[in-house]
Amino acid sequence: MEKQIIERDPADILELDIFSTDYGPEQAVRRLIEVKGGKWGFTDLFKVVGWMQYLGLEHGAFLMTQWDDRESAPRKMKPLGLDVVCFDDFAAARQLFTEKGFGSFSEPRLISLWRHSYGVERKFVKLIHQQGRAQGFGVVG
Repeated sequence: MEKQIIERDPADILELDIFSTDYGPEQAVRRLIEVKGGKWGFTDLFKVVGWMQYLGLEHGAFLMTQWDDRESAPRKMKPLGLDVVCFDDFAAARQLFTEKGFGSFSEPRLISLWRHSYGVERKFVKLIHQQGRAQGFGVVG
């Protein structure tokens, strides 16, 4: 599992939230995963499909917490290799991950700890960027 991957050449080409490789018994399955906590639309979905094409990936996932289009988004994206999944109830995350073939949680009660730790990480990164700018180092990372 890799996260926050950025490709620049020299401008930003893409910024990936998560890139996973599942080393299964038959073959390794590589998957691009985009996570949205707020607003999203079909342009976001097609952007991820474009990244998948650019990287030569057959599998992708778009995970979000706000669910505006329960019917057409998953249906339209599935033939393109992109699973669209809503986690409006984190208690269902274990079942949804298993159903979609993303793996499973060894301990489902750790989901809230996982969400909290990533929230703390985001705050620390933001603080480091602010301190770097304040010290005259420009944009960090």
